[in-house]
Amino acid sequence: MMDSTMRRYDWTLGLCFFVLLALLLGNVFLANRSVYGLVESQRSVTHTWQVRTALHDLMMQFEASIAQGRGYAMMGDPQFATGFKQAQSNIRKDLDLVTSLTLDDPLQAKSTTTLRALMDDQMEYARMNVEKIRRNGNSRHITPEVMAQSQKRIKAIQGLTQYMDGEELSLARRLERQAFQNERQTRLTFFGATAAAVLALIATFALIRQTLHDREASEAAVRQLNAVLERRVEERTESLKAANEGLHAANRELEAFSYTVSHDLRAPLRHVVGFADLLEKKSGELLDEPGRRYVSLIKDAGRRAGLLIDDLLAFSRMSRTELNQTVVSMQAKVEKIQAELALENPERTITWEVGSLPAVWGDMPMLRLVWRNLMENAVKYSSKSPTTHIEIQCRQTATELEFSVKDNGVGFDMAHTENLFGVFQRLHEPEEFEGTGIGLASVRRIIARHEGRTWAESTLGAGATFYFSLPLERLRDEENREIT
Repeated sequence: MMDSTMRRYDWTLGLCFFVLLALLLGNVFLANRSVYGLVESQRSVTHTWQVRTALHDLMMQFEASIAQGRGYAMMGDPQFATGFKQAQSNIRKDLDLVTSLTLDDPLQAKSTTTLRALMDDQMEYARMNVEKIRRNGNSRHITPEVMAQSQKRIKAIQGLTQYMDGEELSLARRLERQAFQNERQTRLTFFGATAAAVLALIATFALIRQTLHDREASEAAVRQLNAVLERRVEERTESLKAANEGLHAANRELEAFSYTVSHDLRAPLRHVVGFADLLEKKSGELLDEPGRRYVSLIKDAGRRAGLLIDDLLAFSRMSRTELNQTVVSMQAKVEKIQAELALENPERTITWEVGSLPAVWGDMPMLRLVWRNLMENAVKYSSKSPTTHIEIQCRQTATELEFSVKDNGVGFDMAHTENLFGVFQRLHEPEEFEGTGIGLASVRRIIARHEGRTWAESTLGAGATFYFSLPLERLRDEENREIT
C-alpha cells in the first residue's frame, strides 16, 4: 500500500516537472517566434517605407527635371540644361531602385514597369525639347498638341506614383496592425504560460511537501513496525533461548542418566559373566549339553551387553568432553589404523588404496575414532567378499575437505540412509555382522562438533562409500593465527 502510494506520488511529481518543462520550452518557443515575427514585421514595414522613400525621391527628381527644362526653355541659361541632365540621371537611378524594391510584389512590379515606360517617354520628350531649344534658341517649335500629350504623361506618372505610394502605405499600416496583434497575442500567451508555470510550480511544491510529509509518516510507521518486530524477535529469541536451555538441560540430564545407568549396569554384568564363567569351570562336567549351551549364551550376552555399555559411555562422554583441537595428520592416522586392522584380521587379505590425505584442524582422539569406526566398518562389511578392496580418498572444494571410505562389501539400500547414523540403528542382523549400532552415530556426532557433514552412498550388494567433510576455513584461520 505504501509502495503504491509512493509510486503514485513519484508519477505525479514527474508529471508536474514534465508540465513545467513543457511550459518553459513553450515560453522559449513563443518568445523566439514572437521575436522572429516582430523582426519580420519590422523588416516588411521598413521595406514599405524604403519603397515610399524611393518613390518620393523619384518624383522629386522628376519634378526637378521638369523645372530645370522649363527654366532652360524660358531663360536659356546653360545651368538649367546641366541641372536637367543631372535630374534625368538621378531619375534612372531611382527607377532602378524602385524596380529592385518591388520585385517581391507582382502588382507593384507591374506598376513599376508602367511607370518606367511613361518616364522614359517623358524624359525622351524633355531631352529632345532641350536639345531643340539649345539649337534654335527658343521653344517655338513646341506645339500645343505635344504640350498636351506631355501634360497627360506627367499626370499619369503622378497618379501612378501616388497609387503605388498609397499601396505601400496601406501595406505598412496593415503590417503594423498585424504586428501589434501578434505582439498582443504573444504577450497574452506568454503571460498565460507563465501563470500556468507558476501554478504548476506551486502544485509541484505542494506535492513535494505532501510527499515529504507522507514519507516521514511512512518512515515513522516503518520504524514503529520495526520496533514491534524487533520486540517480537527479542521475545521469540528469548523463548527459543529458554527452549534451547531446557533442551540442553534435558539432554544433559538424559546423558547423565545414561552414563549413570550404564555405569551402574557394568558391575552386575561383570558379576553375571564372572559367575557364569565360574559355573562353567567348576561345574561344567556336571551340566548336560543344554545347560552348558545356556551358560555359553549367558556369557556371550553379557559380553555383548558390556560392549554396548562401553560404547554408550564413550558416546555420552563425546557430548561432554571439550574439544582439544590441534593440527591432525590424517595420513598418519589412517596408516596407523590400517596397520592395527591388519593385525586384528591376519587371516584376511585386504587391499588398501589410500590417496593423499591433508592435515586438518580438530580433536585428535575424536578424529582417530572417526577413522577407526569407518575403516573397521569397511573391513567388517566386506568380509563376505572373495577379495576385500578398500579405497580412502580426499577431495577439496572451495569451502571444505571431503574424505571418503569406499568398500566392496554388502552395501545397503539407499532408502535406509537416514537410519545409518542413528543410535542403535543397524541394517543387518547381529548374526550376520557384529556390532552395537553406535559407531556411525559417534562419527556423525564428532563431525558435527567439528562443524562438518556426514553422508553415505551405496548400491545393495555392490559396496558402500561413507563420506565426512571438515571446513577449510577453520584450518586457514589457525594457520594464519600461527603465522601471526
